[in-house]
Formats: sequence, C-alpha cells, structure tokens
Amino acid sequence: MKNEFETIRYNDNIPAKLEFCSGRTETQNHWHNELELIYVCDGQLDVFVYEKRFKLEKYSVFLINVQEVHKIIGEAEYLSIHISDKFTADFGLSVEASEFEITAGSDAENEIRNLMWQLERTQSETSYPELLQSSLISNILYILFTECRSEKQTRSQPGAQISSRNAKIAVDYINRHYREEISQTEVAKLVGVHPAYFSKYFKNEVGVVFTEYVSQVRLRHALDALLNQNLSVEQSAKAGGFPSTRNFITKCKRACNLTPAQLKAQKQSR
Repeated sequence: MKNEFETIRYNDNIPAKLEFCSGRTETQNHWHNELELIYVCDGQLDVFVYEKRFKLEKYSVFLINVQEVHKIIGEAEYLSIHISDKFTADFGLSVEASEFEITAGSDAENEIRNLMWQLERTQSETSYPELLQSSLISNILYILFTECRSEKQTRSQPGAQISSRNAKIAVDYINRHYREEISQTEVAKLVGVHPAYFSKYFKNEVGVVFTEYVSQVRLRHALDALLNQNLSVEQSAKAGGFPSTRNFITKCKRACNLTPAQLKAQKQSR
C-alpha cells in the first residue's frame, strides 16, 4: 500500500496548523515534512509509526518526526499541531537534520504537556488568540531543540529502517550526491557488493529498489525547493537532481497524486 504524502495548510498568522479533533479518527499511512505533536484531552488513541503501535491515554503527549510514516486510530478529543518547517528554517534550525524524542517522565515532557494544555484552552480565548498560540508554539520548539534533539540517523525514505553498514554507506552516498548522475554499479563497488547482487541486496536492506530510493531522495529535495524556497517547477527539478522536468512531474504525481504546479498552487491558496 502506498504511503500518502500530506501537504499541510497553515493559518497565515501562526507558524503551525492546529487541529482540535473530537470523535472517531482513522487515518491511512501517511507522511509529511513537518513535526507533528499530539495531545490527548480525553479518550484513547493508537498511533502507529512505521507500524509500531503507541497507545495514548488522557493527557498523553506524543511527537512524530519529519517524514515518519504514521497513522492514527481511536476515539478521543485531542489537539494535533503540525509545526511549519519554514518557521524553524527562518531561525536557522533544521528539523530535517534532527531527531526529536520526548522522554517519558522528563521535565521536558511535563513542560510540553502544560504548553499543549494551554494551546487546547485557546479555543475559548477571545483576546488575540493567534498571538498567544504563536508564543506557546515557540516555547514548545525551544524545549524540543534544547532538550529533546539529537542528530538524525540515516534512514530510508518512508518504510524500513537500515541496519547494514554497507547499506548505510550506500544511502549516505545517495543523499550526498543526489544532484549528480548516480550509477548503481558505481555504488555497488563503493560498498563492496558485487554489482550482479547489489539490486537485491539494496532492496532487502532498504525496503525499495535502488532507483526508487534515488527518486524518493530527489523528490524530497525538489519539493522542498518548490514549496519552501519558492523556486519554479523547472528550477526545483534541477535542485532535486532530476534528469528532466518531466521526470520530476511524473514522480511527484505518482507520490502525491498532484503535479508540482498543483502542489504549489495549493500551498499558495492557504
């Protein structure tokens, strides 16, 4: 089953998308380029990250990292926050290069829970609610970056996690050279795997075939250039290392069910 890419629509006045959800929730596996925080006000949620189940009770706080495949199922009242990657980039902070973990029982968890509780109460705020929301979100980000952050470990695009050292070398090479022409034979020799067996080896370790992984990395960078750096479709294709604009459009439509131009228009209409 294909993991859907989700484009987040923000309120122009705050650096995040806030959703106050109530009742039955059942999403499909999806991923996005934003951090997502969940705070359960009442009820129970099951959050699956790479198919690993996390059971959330009342007052639970849960964080989903950038580009992690996840789905949410349950009957609950909860607050979901997608934090704008552009907002963090404006401060020179990279969520894409970071891994965040909120340790259970830590001061950071308690502080974030309190801030999320305050955010949930802004539903009834009448005096400058968006200003208050922006302030609370900024405080959450500060805690995440100062107390919960580590360097992101090499991981394949949505799906499997990598354990083999040779596969990690191959993936790291692709992520550093995605703008160049990348030969499967060249990478096979680099990691010391015979070219005749490399394709099967790479799929077994990473979860997708070599060419598909290269396309996924290029698509991620091209979409960042298109949606966050405001480059044209042609410029974004080049920034992502695609051999042609047409190839970028085809890969984007297959992954997101929208063309690059449609994705950009959707974001600009927020």
